[in-house]
Amino acid sequence: MELTPEEKRIWVKGLLLRCPFGQGVEILNCPLRTLRKMPLREKMDQVNNMTDEDIAALVKYHQECSCARMKKGQAPRMEKNEQKEKGGL
Repeated sequence: MELTPEEKRIWVKGLLLRCPFGQGVEILNCPLRTLRKMPLREKMDQVNNMTDEDIAALVKYHQECSCARMKKGQAPRMEKNEQKEKGGL
């Protein structure tokens, strides 16, 4: 199922909050790295002003990066509160 442009935009906003692979593991050429350092309002404004093509490119980059990391044996990291909800920690 293909995501709509609005769903992709929402996804990118989530990715701006944190890398699913955890802090400190972001690769240097991640296009979201610089944006993650901005204040929250600025991050959201940046995403709201991006074209649908820019958003689609960010989603594609994230998907390819995630696949490459999982092939290397890395797994997305859960925050401590997420682990508690799933019965861990």
